[in-house]
Amino acid sequence: ERGGMAVNHYTLHSIPVSSQIATITQQNNAFHRQITQHWFNHQVQLVFPGKTNIMEGLLDKIELYYYHVKGSLSLFLDPDFTSKYLKLGSFYALAKNTNIDTDNSFAILPDGKLIISCDRDFYQHFGMEGKPSPFRDLRKDRYTITIDLLAKGFIPGSKLYDRAKWCFDRLATVSFHCTWVDGERCREIEFPSGIISKKVQVEYQESVYDNLPTPKITPTCVMKDSQLSEDAVNFLSDFNEWLGLLANDCLEILQQPDLSAVEVAKKAGPCSVFRWTGFIHPIFILNLYSKVKEHLGKKKFNFDWVNVTVWGFDDAPVSWKMSDHNYFYSGENNYSLLLLRGDPQISVQIASVGPLDHYS
Repeated sequence: ERGGMAVNHYTLHSIPVSSQIATITQQNNAFHRQITQHWFNHQVQLVFPGKTNIMEGLLDKIELYYYHVKGSLSLFLDPDFTSKYLKLGSFYALAKNTNIDTDNSFAILPDGKLIISCDRDFYQHFGMEGKPSPFRDLRKDRYTITIDLLAKGFIPGSKLYDRAKWCFDRLATVSFHCTWVDGERCREIEFPSGIISKKVQVEYQESVYDNLPTPKITPTCVMKDSQLSEDAVNFLSDFNEWLGLLANDCLEILQQPDLSAVEVAKKAGPCSVFRWTGFIHPIFILNLYSKVKEHLGKKKFNFDWVNVTVWGFDDAPVSWKMSDHNYFYSGENNYSLLLLRGDPQISVQIASVGPLDHYS
């Protein structure tokens, strides 16, 4: 199923459909930018090669939720709404049930920028300055419009504001996900009359597989002389495939070590998996990564590695930062963070991106 609310594949392709980019670091602030600037996340998977009760008291006090909303884009031109939610904290919004390669879609970034990905008819009707999509070789009639909703000159009475208001008032209602984060937590949103909204809890699931061969991972698997080793790329590619099989509950394959691409422990044992599914803001993922990284450094935390995998929405207009995103064979914009015990700790990031996308 396309659209990003369920994980349907995370395996690598034999043809060059996706690119994998591996980054390694021993810095304490590893990957802060890559996590916080990947705006739209629909599933997070945390994997431990053993049994653990780490989630007890770790994040259980944080309520994670978002809204299903249906209404006019003019909502984001309402000075009261933008002052309360877009100027304060971080507001994230993403069109729902749209295909980025064929439909008109939009997103709002936490810096207040409205990104509209549209076809030629919409672009000409909209009558605002935009740019041709970088995917024009694939979709020749695609355009991208960016509006800074928080710009000082974007106020009622200005030419740009009034043109946007005229267009938004004449468009059909749109459906979207949104969440508002103030500090590190989701906050309640009060929508004006005429807007239909439903508060939705992010789904959370815990699974413990009692008899699963788990990968054997040590620093020597990925690095040599503080650099990625020659064999690291192949190893990380195989490990990424193992994570995909686990995410899709392909337990029969994982139970057969000779069918798994990555070397696994000779003796099967427990494996703990924690999953969150919905519309997940990146600050939650950063906190999760930071807390797990902290626990990995404790002596009583008896694991050699921990992995966090994040799936982006296939049909988001952007992936990382302002990088345009599209769908070609797949809409991958996913990444994994592999943490290895050591002194210092080692962090490895594996990014899976579409063949026409840019990773930052």
